[in-house]
Amino acid sequence: MNYDIKGVFIRPLGGNGIFDGYGLKHYKGKIRGELNDAYGPSGIVGKLNTKEGQMVFDKRYLDRTDKIKYLFEKNKQGIWVGGYNFGEIFSGEAFCEGIVTGESLNLIGRKLQGQGECLQLVQMNGLKEC
Repeated sequence: MNYDIKGVFIRPLGGNGIFDGYGLKHYKGKIRGELNDAYGPSGIVGKLNTKEGQMVFDKRYLDRTDKIKYLFEKNKQGIWVGGYNFGEIFSGEAFCEGIVTGESLNLIGRKLQGQGECLQLVQMNGLKEC
């Protein structure tokens, strides 16, 4: 089964970054594929448990060797809420929506329209400001 995600990561020094991944491979609890954001393409490898609402993956930009760890839990509204950690360098909050490829991304299935829309989504999900 393929899985699509689109979301926002909150940068520790302010601002936000938008990421998306389409056609991620989800098989026997594992997930792998490619994400894209303002910093470029990255590969992910991890675990996705849709029944228990947990998603964990390591992200590595294609031109780097270090990894960023992401951890999400699905909230009652169906949004994956969590964060990321890049060792001792930085960490922050993140949230995304994920669906089976071919279904409609309801909440954030379009490009976020700047800081205002990000703030609205962040406040709806109880995270810090963008």
